[in-house]
Amino acid sequence: MDDKYVTVNAHAFFDGQQTPSQAGPFVKMIADKVSAACGGKTVVVTETGWPSAGGAIRASVPSPSNQATAIESIKKTFSSNCFIFSAFNEEWKPNVAGVAGVEQTWGILN
Repeated sequence: MDDKYVTVNAHAFFDGQQTPSQAGPFVKMIADKVSAACGGKTVVVTETGWPSAGGAIRASVPSPSNQATAIESIKKTFSSNCFIFSAFNEEWKPNVAGVAGVEQTWGILN
């Protein structure tokens, strides 16, 4: 097993204080903190994004336009080692209590 990198799922939306344009810098800040905590290892963000529908969490508001802004912010911030979640909405998932009813709406190709 290669121990030169660590992975993290980081979603600015769930912080509740981030606007879509802040998504990229927020995820980068999380990646940097994880790297520092893990002795400087490279961090691969295996899941990030912004929902297109559901309820808001304070300043974090889901909508198609906010999703597009957040994805653009993430893409500007990361040239590699970052994966956007998810390709398509996942309507088969149940909406989990406590997460603003956004669990199904992270798809960027809908």
